[in-house]
Amino acid sequence: MCDDRSVSASLDAQELRRLMSRWTTGVAVVTSRGEDGPRGATTNAFTSLSLDPPLVLVCLDRNSHTLQAARESGRFCVNVLATGQEEVARRFATKLSGEEKLAAVPYEIRADGIPALQGTLAWVVCELIRDVEGGDHAILIGRPREAGIDPHAAPLVFFGGDFQAPQL
Repeated sequence: MCDDRSVSASLDAQELRRLMSRWTTGVAVVTSRGEDGPRGATTNAFTSLSLDPPLVLVCLDRNSHTLQAARESGRFCVNVLATGQEEVARRFATKLSGEEKLAAVPYEIRADGIPALQGTLAWVVCELIRDVEGGDHAILIGRPREAGIDPHAAPLVFFGGDFQAPQL
């Protein structure tokens, strides 16, 4: 079967980025608190891993201060962003310090001192049970310990290199 789609035998980083921009994802901010205080980073690599036992996974850049904080504390929170939180996503994607990132964003302290952002679609505080290297990122596997949802919020999604508000 032939079609008009572009075919490549091997993908480089730019081609992979272009390919992955066609995959619609949610947007989340991972927060934690390490020896240097609170930290946070934007990610779209978050999913459930297992129901028995309950496990989730999230990926963070290996050079991320948030990754370091999660490793130090053994805890992290995944904050699933809601429509209208594009600026939160952008803020946590910068190289600002954790204190600077959190200064303009309302949050509450959850179990073990981990910050959970307010106004999100959902959040889940996890115990870090495994940390696996994956290229330039680390894959964190966590056991959910505490969670909350806003059943009336709509998700913030990312598609085609930009934030989108889905039609619900």
